[in-house]
Amino acid sequence: MNVCRVLVPAAAVALLRLVFAQPSSGNGALRTYSAAFYASGAYGTSGQGLTIFPFDGEEFSIHLPFPLGRFAFSVDGKVLYAEAMGEPPKGRADPKSNRSSGVPQLQKIEFNPTRVSPVAGSIRLGVIHSLAVSRLQDKIVVSLGYPYFGDVGCGIFEISLQDGKVKKVVENSDCPPGLHNYLSAWLTISLSPDGQKAVAIRKHRLELIDLKAVRVTVLGSGYQKAAWSPDGKWIAALEYSAQEWKTVLIDASSFVKRRTLPNSDVEWSPDSRYLLAWQKDGRCEYNFGTLEALDVESGRMLTFDSSWCRVNEATTGWVSGGIRR
Repeated sequence: MNVCRVLVPAAAVALLRLVFAQPSSGNGALRTYSAAFYASGAYGTSGQGLTIFPFDGEEFSIHLPFPLGRFAFSVDGKVLYAEAMGEPPKGRADPKSNRSSGVPQLQKIEFNPTRVSPVAGSIRLGVIHSLAVSRLQDKIVVSLGYPYFGDVGCGIFEISLQDGKVKKVVENSDCPPGLHNYLSAWLTISLSPDGQKAVAIRKHRLELIDLKAVRVTVLGSGYQKAAWSPDGKWIAALEYSAQEWKTVLIDASSFVKRRTLPNSDVEWSPDSRYLLAWQKDGRCEYNFGTLEALDVESGRMLTFDSSWCRVNEATTGWVSGGIRR
């Protein structure tokens, strides 16, 4: 009896400790990830880099060796694949890539420490409107506009990260030369976890692209951006409705709208729990705002305090919490 009297209270105390030690809906889970903001610096010269905003810590910066064009983070938030708008550091470029000065090429940028390597097959492709990297980092899907050189063409292409082979998936016949060909291009491409499908915006239409069957299906209109959740359950899309931007969650199995949430950047956290949001604030300097995490389960907004009035462009993404100063 004495043993039982001791054990029961002890178990109760242990249970209470376990309950109260659990992280809250936002704070604990968000310690695993950090928000990142890319700034191109003064005229894209020397100040370019990523500013990292941990949810419950101070911000820090990672210098990048060249200005970026279009870019995409790996699903685990440890690598950045980006269009290099300047020459990579000397000694880092692959001499077999036949890189021409001033011609954009995709680069793989790893963090902690920062390591840069060219993506084979990505040189001289043309105007890159959007790109997405597969979950396994075995391929990159790009939307290309009018080519700089040769006859690569316009449309959606796959680049194998194993051997650099480039394969055209979908042709875009409506591709005029000049800076305005983006009007007919697929924008903000996002891959499904298995890498077999993608969603993208084209002429404000949300389109589902079957990369294997080479089939394009229009899911709706009035959209600006869309992204597939890493767990494959949802497609988050930014929709203009009733004179305001809203985030809609679309069931990725039936493609039916299930929920409507506040405005966001539809950038999924690696655990598919949060969407990154850049919120302007009248108390900040003109066109500056703060980063928030939209909890897709509760609809609550959680603020990255270290980003307060620090962000002036929607060039954001998620990085691994293991990336440190």
